[in-house]
Parts: sequence; C-alpha cells; structure tokens
Amino acid sequence: DEFGHNITTGGATVSLTTNLGTLVGVTNGTTVNAVDQGNGTYTAKLTGTTVGTATVTGTLNGNPILDNATVTIGPAAPANLTKTGGDGQSASVGAAVTVDPSVHVADQYGNPVPGVTITFAVTGGGGSVTLGTPVTDASGNAAVGSWTLGSGPATNALQASASPVGTTTPVSFAGYVPPTAVNDSSQAMGNTQLGSSLTPNVLTAGDATING
Repeated sequence: DEFGHNITTGGATVSLTTNLGTLVGVTNGTTVNAVDQGNGTYTAKLTGTTVGTATVTGTLNGNPILDNATVTIGPAAPANLTKTGGDGQSASVGAAVTVDPSVHVADQYGNPVPGVTITFAVTGGGGSVTLGTPVTDASGNAAVGSWTLGSGPATNALQASASPVGTTTPVSFAGYVPPTAVNDSSQAMGNTQLGSSLTPNVLTAGDATING
C-alpha cells in the first residue's frame, strides 16, 4: 500500500498494456490479482508487425507503475525486393546512365530491412558496374555505384538480387544505347562536273546512303 505494507487480503489489480504491438500470454489474463503476500510476477509475450520501440506499461489499481519495460521490435527476414529508380534509361556507348539503379528491401509486413547485401550484375549488352555489392541502409535502400552501357545500338540488362539468394525475387533493369549519329562522310564520285548530263553525287556515311 502507500505505506509500504504488503497487500495480503483483497488483492491488487495489475494490468499490462503496450503502445506498439500486442501482448499475448499474460499471466492469469490481462488483469491479474496479487494476493500472495503482496508478491507477484506478471509476464507477457510481445508480438507485433511494425518496427519500432514498444513500451510495456503496468498499472496497479489503475495507477501507473514506474518500472516499465522497453522492447525493440526489429524487421523480419527479407521478403520483397523492388526497383526504386534507374530503369529504362538510355546513354551513349561507354557512358554511365544518369540515374543509378536502386532497390528497396522489405519484410513480409512492409518494414524496411537494413543490412542486406545486394548484388548488381550485368546480364546483357556487355556493360559494367561499379560498387556492385552495396548493403541496404536503415531505410532498406541500396544503389549501384554506376552503370555503364556496353556496345550498341542494343538493349543492356542489369539484374539485382538480395543475399542470401532465395529470400526475394531478383529484379531487372533495362538500358538502351541509341544508334550513333552520322559523324563521317566520304564523297565517292562526281565532285566537279560540267555538261548537260551530270553524274549524281553519292555520299556514304555508316549505313546511310545519300543521293544528291
């Protein structure tokens, strides 16, 4: 009681609550009575699907108990790998795309999962990457250092997968190398001619033929 005496008759009602998650398996139910010479132990399992810090609060006959318990709820195993940027870009041969491909890792409840190693690997087009094995940050995000496209015109492909393999489904990024612009031409014949009948000039440039 308020004078420090043990409660031996009448009982004292203790309740446990939490601000995050759910308490299950509370001893003798959510509300219990301490009648054993004032001594009692009250246990519960905290379960939840949201990452954060939970505080388990007890009340005695409706009055707050100062000694509360704090529990940290972390994410579950990686379950979902999604693209967050860098797909469907184009760049010149041997040039890096503007936006570095990036991914997000979440558990089955949608919570971000940090500390997951992502492997970015070129699967088509002959390009290359830098910093190809980043680790997800506190928000569950990771990005490749850079992605340089290979020879073209062609479609380049980049795949991202999470480690350990099998926890998530890999995702793929596409990059495109547009045809190069005409940058060289040669005059084949008919430069300077006089007369009533002229041979047409033929200019060749790559795979283009220009008659004029």
